[in-house]
Amino acid sequence: LFTDTLKSSRAYELLQGDFRHELGHAYMLVSSDDEAVKEFFTLIATTVFCDSKSACMDCNECNKILHDNHPDVVVINKEGTQIKADTIRDMTEDAGIRSFSGTKLYYVHRADLMNGIAQNKLLKTLEEPPAHVIFILATTELHKLPSTIISRCQRFDFRRISTPTLVERLSLIADKEGIEYITRLFFQYLNRNHVYVFSKLNNCIEVFLFGSGVWHNFSSVLSPNVVCEV
Repeated sequence: LFTDTLKSSRAYELLQGDFRHELGHAYMLVSSDDEAVKEFFTLIATTVFCDSKSACMDCNECNKILHDNHPDVVVINKEGTQIKADTIRDMTEDAGIRSFSGTKLYYVHRADLMNGIAQNKLLKTLEEPPAHVIFILATTELHKLPSTIISRCQRFDFRRISTPTLVERLSLIADKEGIEYITRLFFQYLNRNHVYVFSKLNNCIEVFLFGSGVWHNFSSVLSPNVVCEV
């Protein structure tokens, strides 16, 4: 469900041309849901480095990415704290070093948390990017990034989808797992809990299964396109 749902998204469809030819140097993922863009970045990374270029999630390269130990996939600011100039300087210097695979992929989580000096350092690199490097910037607050950086990225905006669509997705997961459910309870939970939608789905399933005396880890079947559309 995870891979198929992501691959059917409009955002992934738009990237297909780049995957077939050559990816751009910079992309920007805009969403109020951190988890959504993290999952979409994982799909991009696995597609780029997969042995079959299909994000099979099973080959050696995909497994390295899924376990956060691929030498050419670098995540900046995992904690979501302020990004200082030193962090961006280290990243841009590392980008100049030859990669193991021929491509390097950098994911800057919460890029809107860069301070002014960090933004200027990144801008210089985006103006003259190394040929083998791809930068993916994720932000929840686009207005905090300067237009000079935004204009140098291919941008994807993730929008929240309706509660009925979310309920339909929850029902699909429950059906797949052979679990009985009451659709009305899904609606009640989603409408009463005003948190990010990705978290809603995780929490709703966990609460539902806990009450049923069953426990599953559904992180592998949920995806940004369950909660967002582009």
